[in-house]
Amino acid sequence: MNKKLMFISHCNNDPTRRIKIFMKNLTLEYFAILREIADTKSESVVTDVANVVQLYREMQERHAWPLLPEQVGFAINGKFVPATTELHDGDHVVFIPPVAGG
Repeated sequence: MNKKLMFISHCNNDPTRRIKIFMKNLTLEYFAILREIADTKSESVVTDVANVVQLYREMQERHAWPLLPEQVGFAINGKFVPATTELHDGDHVVFIPPVAGG
């Protein structure tokens, strides 16, 4: 798997101390109100966030979604997962809003 690696200076701009951050290429899929507001059913993103709830917050800010992370379900690669699930390069992530109807 081809991972992008980005180096970022550590505290106090000390060039001798660096941390590694791996960028992840992800495919995202949206449903219902999230799809309507984002005006797309899916998109590819490159991000350095660690888990699915951090990714949701990043996308929530980008698309101005009104739903809190606690109101949304998450799936990665076809399986429902908890919000704290770690992301990996190449993951397919689905955000599932609550469904209304009768």
